[in-house]
Amino acid sequence: MYFKIKNPDGLYSKGGHNPRFTKKGKTWSTMGYLKRHLSMIDYDPLEVYENCTIEIFDDVNFTLSVVDIKPIIEEFKAESQKKSKEKKIENLLRQNDYIKKNIESLWETFYRNEQELKELGV
Repeated sequence: MYFKIKNPDGLYSKGGHNPRFTKKGKTWSTMGYLKRHLSMIDYDPLEVYENCTIEIFDDVNFTLSVVDIKPIIEEFKAESQKKSKEKKIENLLRQNDYIKKNIESLWETFYRNEQELKELGV
């Protein structure tokens, strides 16, 4: 089984960062590889593949089914946004922990210095 992206003119995507369409196009061996391609596109995949479909073939070049690409792209974008948000939260929490530790250390140093200054009569 393999997958191809077909535009309304009957041409297939060649893949890559800036996809072009040809009679032969590119085949993806799994839906996962096709989704990975969607993540690499330099533009919004919905714009690049507007009105396209995904054709699913068996091993003898017979079309098994045709699927609208928009829900797949929207699902991919939602997953990507969720991962991006999770990563941002993780980074912010890590930064806050670092800042908290350093603030505590700085306050300790500040109070020690203040104590020494008092002892020195300043």
